[in-house]
Amino acid sequence: KVSKMEGDRIYRAERGVSARISYFITSYLKGVRPNHLTFLSFLIFLAVFSISLFEIGINYFWTPILQLGALYLITIIDKVDGEVARISNYHSQKGMYYDRFIHSVYPIVLYFVIAWYFFIQTENVLVFGATLILAILTSRLESFPETKEFIKKKIKREEAEGITLQDYGVASDNSQKTNIFLPFRILYYTTFMVYAWTIFYYLVLLIVSNYSFEVSLYLYYLHLAASLLVVGYRVLYSFPRKKVTIY
Repeated sequence: KVSKMEGDRIYRAERGVSARISYFITSYLKGVRPNHLTFLSFLIFLAVFSISLFEIGINYFWTPILQLGALYLITIIDKVDGEVARISNYHSQKGMYYDRFIHSVYPIVLYFVIAWYFFIQTENVLVFGATLILAILTSRLESFPETKEFIKKKIKREEAEGITLQDYGVASDNSQKTNIFLPFRILYYTTFMVYAWTIFYYLVLLIVSNYSFEVSLYLYYLHLAASLLVVGYRVLYSFPRKKVTIY
């Protein structure tokens, strides 16, 4: 966590907030468990989704902005529940399942909120469907760490049975890492790979839409196309080609 904070100012700021919340909880609310915080995230998801699905106040300009704020709060809660678990030394298998579920559902709810906001004003089914496809691909990308661990175990089991991989073999070190050129790195940051940047981008779109919906819609289409390219490339091409380190 510390090494990541050194290279990411937004992440460092988020950890500064979450650490203070965690300190307060572990000092004054000792009965609060990590799973309670995860359950709070569930409730926020339900509230955000319900507001869009049932069009509760959806015609108000501030409604989707508040939804984005609520979703960003979940990213802080996600850090807090992990910190509380480590500080109180309270870990559970159930908590791990819930935590991964939050990570998988997050992009689906976020993209649904944005897709629905533009859909009710344009009724463009194609773009709405494309956004949901992006949500599913991004959710799948979030589950790749677990998939990678499953592949490691499967490779070891098949090697023991004398089965050899027919594609790229198995990496024995971390020499595969490559530097990403600045334009591609910017594109990477503006897709869902970094929560804060994505939410900030959509926040700007919502504010712009209050003054010029056409400009906001154009920027939405542009981001959607770029995200589909980046996330689709990572899910369907880049990750499957990576060698898995098992030694």
